[in-house]
Amino acid sequence: MSEYEVRVSTNVDTSELDAAQKKLDNLVKNDKQIKVDFDIQGMKSLNKINGMFKNIEKSFGSAGKIAGQNFNKGFENTQNKSGSNKFSGIDKELEKLKKGLSTFKYDSASAKMESQLNKYAKQSGNKMLEEARAAKKIYDDSLKSIKELSSKGKLDFNDVNVQNTFSDLTRSSEKFKNAMSAVNSELSKTISVSEAHSAANKTLSWLQANTKAADKYGDQLEELANKQRNALTSGDLKEYTSQVRAIQSAASAEGLTGMSKIAELKRAVTQIGEFVGIYGVLQNVVMDGSRMMVQSVMDVDKAMIELTKVSNAPQSELASYFDEAADSAKKYGATISDVIQSTADWSRLGYSLKDAKQLSETTTLLEKIGDNMTQESSSEGLISTLKGFNLQADEAMSVVDKVNEIANTQPIDTAGIFEGLKRSASSMSAANNTLSETIGLITAANSVVQDPTSVGTAFKTISMRIRGAKTELEEAGLETDGMAESTASLREELMALSGVDIMENDTTFKSTYKILDELSNKWKDLTDIQQASVTELIAGKRQGNVISALMQNFDIARQSVQTAEFGSEGSAQRELDNWNKGIEASISHFKAQFQEFSTSMIDSDLFKGIVDGGTAALDVVTQLVDTIGLLPTILGGLGIGAFIKNLD
Repeated sequence: MSEYEVRVSTNVDTSELDAAQKKLDNLVKNDKQIKVDFDIQGMKSLNKINGMFKNIEKSFGSAGKIAGQNFNKGFENTQNKSGSNKFSGIDKELEKLKKGLSTFKYDSASAKMESQLNKYAKQSGNKMLEEARAAKKIYDDSLKSIKELSSKGKLDFNDVNVQNTFSDLTRSSEKFKNAMSAVNSELSKTISVSEAHSAANKTLSWLQANTKAADKYGDQLEELANKQRNALTSGDLKEYTSQVRAIQSAASAEGLTGMSKIAELKRAVTQIGEFVGIYGVLQNVVMDGSRMMVQSVMDVDKAMIELTKVSNAPQSELASYFDEAADSAKKYGATISDVIQSTADWSRLGYSLKDAKQLSETTTLLEKIGDNMTQESSSEGLISTLKGFNLQADEAMSVVDKVNEIANTQPIDTAGIFEGLKRSASSMSAANNTLSETIGLITAANSVVQDPTSVGTAFKTISMRIRGAKTELEEAGLETDGMAESTASLREELMALSGVDIMENDTTFKSTYKILDELSNKWKDLTDIQQASVTELIAGKRQGNVISALMQNFDIARQSVQTAEFGSEGSAQRELDNWNKGIEASISHFKAQFQEFSTSMIDSDLFKGIVDGGTAALDVVTQLVDTIGLLPTILGGLGIGAFIKNLD
């Protein structure tokens, strides 16, 4: 019996399959043994051929059986050699796709893409962002097509169109990922505080120079300026600035640029008022100069006596201090007597004359630039802060910078921050908090409570309760109800309620700020009962409102800490520079100059001699008039007399 080998190369073409079948039929009739080796090209063709040979096997008995067996053997060998991996890969991809559809994996990915894009919904003109949006559309379109085919039972991976659609789906997903990575890198870049403030100032400057636009766009521009000032990322700042420019363009198109007549009139009236104010000051100096000069000398003399009593500095050093005090007074627009008195106050606390002079300058600066600050409240605020956080004299300016910058950028004034610090500084420092963290917590809580005194007391209470300082709380007259029996008990209870650990390790407490920061991240996941239990545990019933306010606004705390730590340096001096440009500064500087002039005109020793000699009141007045009778002449020599005449 002869042996024949038939090699059949199959494609989808049916005519080739029919021809192969005829050849096999003839061979079977002649009882020939057949060896078959197929080169497989497609799954559909294989199935068809395999089925064909099974039919041959049934129809032609043993000869067909042999042919069928040989075919199957050849099919298996060929599949292993040339196509098994390919078909196995297709099956896997198909299975993967079906599973992804059934579990809504691809829908979830689309939703996540949408969420990422929504962060930049108002952004336009960014090339990579536009690429991400285009990739998202391709992804959604591809997914829609695949889902439609699946619902109809036509999801066939051997279909080229299906393969291409799936390829579009995967490629667009990767393209979106790469594009958004670039977008996030660019638009999420942290910006400096000065950059944000600069943008805000430009917006407000434009508004001031274009008051015609105020009625229609004033509120919007002021709101945007505030957003610019508080922006943390490049993307946010670009968006706010873009909105500002759109409004400016609209105002220009509507003819709303330039100054309104009312604004021009208001400015003129203001200038006249300032003019009259200066005139009044000068007139008072000239008309009542004698009395003012005497009083100035008395004030300076009183302050110097007080400084001499409380300072351990040598007399020679104290004697030369007057000139330094005069320079400081003129620099900060204060009176010489106030500067000297402030130096005496700091000396009384044990500071050296050198440190006391530095602290006096800082106090004077704080009084001048701080909101609702007096000489007394400025001293008290700085003293409690420096002592509470164990800071040195040369760190006082940093304190003022931090407080001033937060007061300029958050809904709290300088006096409010210092009021909170006065009540909490020592306790918060003992609880491992930095000054910046404490300022951040006070600012965030007060944004809702609007009572710095109670906020400061609350953080004093909270920091003590966390540390288990029951005795200190009782001595301070603060609430101890609901306190844990021990630190270990508090640690265990708080962990059970919120998952927050109050300890860094077995011996060291986390800072109050860190504990509350971690708690804020979990707050929304807690039940109302859990929130109430946590609040009472760490704050007591009376201070629960502060915790609630803080948890809702902890982003303000984080932002404030960032600003205080990295964006506040030089803040106080910058504000002083701006203040010095105003009319109030000019008047203050004039007063300081006048006091210095008075002390040089009236020698204090002469003044004391006249009084101490028991001379009659009339004689005293006469000698004073004789002594300072040159005042009109001197003022005239300075050109002030002529200036005043011109005012008439």
